[in-house]
Amino acid sequence: PTIHPPSAPSMAAAGGADSAATYYSGPLQLIRIDDNGKCHLQDNAVTILSQIQGRLAVVGIAGLYRTGKSFLLNRLLGLQDGFEIGPTVNPCTKGLWIWGQPVQLAPDYHCILIDTEGLGSTQRTASCDMQILSLCILLSSHFIYNSMGAIDEQAIDDLHLVLHLAKHIHVKSRKSSDDEKAAELSQHFPQFLWVLRDFHLRLADENGAAISEKDYLENALKSFPGQEDKNKLREVIKDLFRDRDCMTIVRPVADEADLRNIQRLP
Repeated sequence: PTIHPPSAPSMAAAGGADSAATYYSGPLQLIRIDDNGKCHLQDNAVTILSQIQGRLAVVGIAGLYRTGKSFLLNRLLGLQDGFEIGPTVNPCTKGLWIWGQPVQLAPDYHCILIDTEGLGSTQRTASCDMQILSLCILLSSHFIYNSMGAIDEQAIDDLHLVLHLAKHIHVKSRKSSDDEKAAELSQHFPQFLWVLRDFHLRLADENGAAISEKDYLENALKSFPGQEDKNKLREVIKDLFRDRDCMTIVRPVADEADLRNIQRLP
């Protein structure tokens, strides 16, 4: 996607984090995507990013809308209220957002968290979903894919957009085969973590022996004879995301009313 650069930066609201930089302890829109599919960098976020010195890790999250991506990032920040979350079926996050206060991991080593607009919303086109996913993956050093429940055929099919990544993202100007493209792209793609929300199943192999979450992911991505269409998507996921892992999270609360107001619970 084409990104339109911002004008001269200006801080709308900021708080002093240290003597060398001025940050903002709140969410800031990084990229706005208009109704025509054009991407626009936002001044305040650019100002924040331009001040960061040293090494930088970027953790980005994507997934279907209304599946709790923003809530997960808030938990990573140790906050109740951070990135916007809401109780309705309408997506809260629009475009790509960052947390305006970088997380310091070590001296001269910071982390930026990126929240993204949910995929599959009726308010956006498939082309816009492709832009959101592509931008999140390209900007991230660690990419989190967030989904609900087990990894079944529907969950894998929801990742169908990765089939088109090779068409939209180019490492070299020359033409390459599909296998060459996947090999080239995988070198530039981030670590992949598939987070399964509201997961309640026991992880076991065909013989009933306990397995790890990573083993569960690898078993779900195995190819099956005679299912070429399904196998193609599985192979693309494995080719593009060669450093991959999985994590399961149980449902945080049992009551539906509490779930709709999860940000208010301790």
